[in-house]
Amino acid sequence: MTPSRRPKRGQASKLTQSRLTDAFDCFGEGFVLWDAEDRLELCNRKYREFFAISADLMVRGGSFEEILRAAVARGQYPSAKDDPEGWIKVVLERRLEAAGSSELQLADRWLHVTNRRTSDGGIVGILSDITERIKHEEILSERETRLRSLMANMPGGIYRCRADWTEV
Repeated sequence: MTPSRRPKRGQASKLTQSRLTDAFDCFGEGFVLWDAEDRLELCNRKYREFFAISADLMVRGGSFEEILRAAVARGQYPSAKDDPEGWIKVVLERRLEAAGSSELQLADRWLHVTNRRTSDGGIVGILSDITERIKHEEILSERETRLRSLMANMPGGIYRCRADWTEV
């Protein structure tokens, strides 16, 4: 690129930001980047879809705590229903670690969340929708409970044998 065609510094920064946002929107998972002061730097379209109830609050520079409190008030987190302040306190304390992964229940889905600290003290998060897996696990658990109940309440015993009726 010739010097006359090269974008100016501010234009280049906006172009880079736009290209990064476009690239992250191609992911099948949610992506979010918070700065060292826990203010939103960047999130992709999937992240906004996951948190649709509070997506309008996700603007660059928005505080994690403010967004969290507004989302709780809007009913985005079912587990915060009984004790919103207690739930928020636990989330904020856990956030200080920003390491590892966890499962998060939203009003309409379950997410697997992995957070990591960046070298400058920010937090990067990757979120995957695990709703179908959770539903399958619940179905399996219910079936196991019914089978155990059936086995415990069967009159007589159960004999395990081979096709020729010999003991296993």
